[in-house]
Amino acid sequence: MTYLACVLGVLVVVALVLRFSLFLPAIRGLPVLLYHKMSTDSEDSLTVRQETFEQHLVYLRQKGFETISLKRLFSHMDTGEVLPEKPVLITFDDGYVNNLELACPLLKKYGCSAVFFIPAAGIGKTSFWDTNAEPIMTAGQLKAIDHDIVEFGLHSFDHKNYRHLTPDQIESDVRNAVSAFKDLGIPYAPVFAYPYGGRPDDKATCKSMVESFARSGIRLAFRIGNRVNRLPLKNAFEVKRISIRGTDSTWTFKTKLSKGRVKQV
Repeated sequence: MTYLACVLGVLVVVALVLRFSLFLPAIRGLPVLLYHKMSTDSEDSLTVRQETFEQHLVYLRQKGFETISLKRLFSHMDTGEVLPEKPVLITFDDGYVNNLELACPLLKKYGCSAVFFIPAAGIGKTSFWDTNAEPIMTAGQLKAIDHDIVEFGLHSFDHKNYRHLTPDQIESDVRNAVSAFKDLGIPYAPVFAYPYGGRPDDKATCKSMVESFARSGIRLAFRIGNRVNRLPLKNAFEVKRISIRGTDSTWTFKTKLSKGRVKQV
């Protein structure tokens, strides 16, 4: 019985070592955290509790991380401006009203900044891409946000997965997204987040997509990838983000922040 307990104990330790990459050092670079929905009383793979998000912000400050803006990242890319020793970029996808109500007050409280990626066709409507649609911020709400705290980026026009689109469809979608923001008078940064993290697998289609981005002035595109980005960025259209889930434990969040992901074992 004692032998069996020892074996089980060793297996548990090995599993933890593998899952949380305990022997791997933290990766120096730029972690880009990806959030979606927020709630005061529920959590799931896409929904983080407000109190949990606050714990994340407190942890970032305690560990010396400093949130950076896209403006600062562009300055680093263009002029070599030195970033903080431990930079982090916080992003939210889809523009849910709950981001405005629950995330923005905490960002302001802790002196942090974030990027909200908005699918233009959803502005002022509901998240028609979700199984259970939720309210998306209106143009008025987006324009009223403190832009020193929150910057906006493009999240396509109508949240289609770019992996399944043709070059012409991508060109049209990018153009429509840019036009919608300009027509509504909503300021945005020249950055894009792929819906579902998907982008074309075919090299020719991918090349055409990047050309479409360039024609619309887009300088950075964010996927998922679950990796910490090495600096300087190698590919401006393959910036990796780390998906933060409401079901993540505190240990999982800390591991993702420093190493990009936890392993499935």
